[in-house]
Amino acid sequence: MQVKNKIHILVNVLFSGALLLFLASTGADERLPEIFARMDRVLCGGFVLLSLVGIVFRAFRYRVMLTASGDECPYSEVFFITGVRNVLVDLLPARLGEAVLVYLFSRAGVRVMSSIALFILTLLCDLIVLGLLVLPLAFLDPPHQWQYALRFLVLILIVVVPMILWQLPRVVDFCAKIFPTHKFISESSETFHSLVTTPLLVKILSLTVVLRAAKYGGLYLLFRAIMDPAAVQPASRVVASFIGAEASASLPASGFMGFGAYEVVWGTILSGSVETATSGELLASVFAIHLVTQLLACAVGALCMAGLFFYPPKASEK
Repeated sequence: MQVKNKIHILVNVLFSGALLLFLASTGADERLPEIFARMDRVLCGGFVLLSLVGIVFRAFRYRVMLTASGDECPYSEVFFITGVRNVLVDLLPARLGEAVLVYLFSRAGVRVMSSIALFILTLLCDLIVLGLLVLPLAFLDPPHQWQYALRFLVLILIVVVPMILWQLPRVVDFCAKIFPTHKFISESSETFHSLVTTPLLVKILSLTVVLRAAKYGGLYLLFRAIMDPAAVQPASRVVASFIGAEASASLPASGFMGFGAYEVVWGTILSGSVETATSGELLASVFAIHLVTQLLACAVGALCMAGLFFYPPKASEK
């Protein structure tokens, strides 16, 4: 293992370790059994259901794109790959878990270029939809200082990112002219032209809206299951908190499985709004929410990984 990777792992472990030490110092860890005991089981069940709905639509989005690029893969296998991808994205920092998609889809007989194109396009579509979802938060009344930075970010997500997405085939065509004998780039040009079409992009973006709504809707239900929503005002701050926390877990140094950055961001955004909870109680509640999300992701990921054993590896075209 390279020294850089060792340092990276060490930093993430230390980040998570610091969080656990702080939990212990505030006595928040002692509150966890009480938090789970009073957790609303019905709302928690709603979180599980919406999380599974999100996986179903994410897998369907992958399959729609694979079919459009000329690569067929059974939906059940795509679903299992999606479940494994979800847990690895949380387990590995900076969304390195997405890279596993290339391997898993190539194992299923999908061309490497199709897997890479799928990764790039879904990332760009996720960013566009995220920008649309946080757009209302950027224009809250009364305004907050953090909203000015958020407005700039939203402008990039809903204006610049769509331009990049639409120009991708032309960029790849330009590269193909520079390297006319490179087979991989010529295949890339064909793949992006088949994927970046108006009808297909509308379908992909629509599916992205559904899966994002399911994801954040499920998180809100889990929040209500663990914390009293009346204690946090305004409600829009809650939405901003878990969107920011989810984004922070993708940072290079976010802690093991995001434990660290997730709690810091969520707690920081909520700290000015929580009236009936101390900092220790708030941190314990946020930690409990994060723990439940990771336990579900690991459980689904383990089942999906077991399901993949039913599918023998297939040779893919390189």
